[in-house]
Amino acid sequence: MKNNGKNIFTKTQANIDTRVWLLLVIMGVLSTAVLAYKLINNVHCIPFDIIGKGYTAGKAQSYYLGNTIQFYTSAAGNNDVVWDFGDNGKAKGDTVSHAFLHEGNFTVVAIVNGKCDATYKLTIVRLEPVKTTANVSMENPISGAEVLYTNEPAAFSCVLAADTYEWSVLNSPEFPTQTTPTASFLFPIAGTRIIELKLDGDPNKVFRKNVQVLMKQSATEPTMPTPSEMPTVPVLPPPTPLDKSIDEKEPTKPKVMIIPNEEFVNLFNQVTTGDKDLQSITQYLCLAEKTKVLLNGTEWDTVNGFVQKIYKKKRYDIKSVETVRDDNNCVTILKIKYKKRLL
Repeated sequence: MKNNGKNIFTKTQANIDTRVWLLLVIMGVLSTAVLAYKLINNVHCIPFDIIGKGYTAGKAQSYYLGNTIQFYTSAAGNNDVVWDFGDNGKAKGDTVSHAFLHEGNFTVVAIVNGKCDATYKLTIVRLEPVKTTANVSMENPISGAEVLYTNEPAAFSCVLAADTYEWSVLNSPEFPTQTTPTASFLFPIAGTRIIELKLDGDPNKVFRKNVQVLMKQSATEPTMPTPSEMPTVPVLPPPTPLDKSIDEKEPTKPKVMIIPNEEFVNLFNQVTTGDKDLQSITQYLCLAEKTKVLLNGTEWDTVNGFVQKIYKKKRYDIKSVETVRDDNNCVTILKIKYKKRLL
């Protein structure tokens, strides 16, 4: 090869052929590009945790079969989160809900922005139904009423002798554990409760009893006097009809089941996926679809309007729900905070 003074790749430079030099340059450029790509796309993972919320089965990260559990991460900022629940169930979103349909141990995995992950181990157990017959047997030695009324103390005792007694209300830490042979509880809110008794600290000697707490009715209003009790007064014109408001009793306000605020969050988030509808929400509201909602502290709407707004729209993420109740525990206002993701 002749050197005309213009070609820098000649045999006289390190005695290497022009094509070899060209190949080395190309390989260097490609290596630099690959290294730059890795540096640009290198994501430093900040450790984060997975938080699970639901009705626990007496200990941390243990839940009942079929109950809805809410999951979210402690990762800060707006993130793309993909969830794997370990039972072939998957989901996307900062906050998701899932119900396990089989007993066992599961590992929930959250992958943030496609790079960083965390795990959450949990156990799903079956809540065995408790016999609620009036007769107390050795299988269920708890003696006490099965139907109670709000704000009325109810006593429970055990027909078995033991060295120690531990009375508690399942899934209700607001009721302190009682350690006497006889326990007394007072429930301010209507609903189903589970009384649990552990004898001698032995996990094999745990007994449960279902009780139904009903809303206590107000005292009966005074009735109108009978005609024989009223004085006879001669009246010439036709008698004036009595006011219906006096003759008729005030209609009984509707009764609804009381659920925690976290369950409202789960229900609204399932509305966004189309798994729940308006009826799933209004069954817990005295005013049904007319119940007022305050959105993000600024916008007023009704439950009906808000459900229509978010139904099957996964970009809505319900963060919290706060209930405002009247003296009859009826929800008058739902204070809802939510975020709307960008498409």
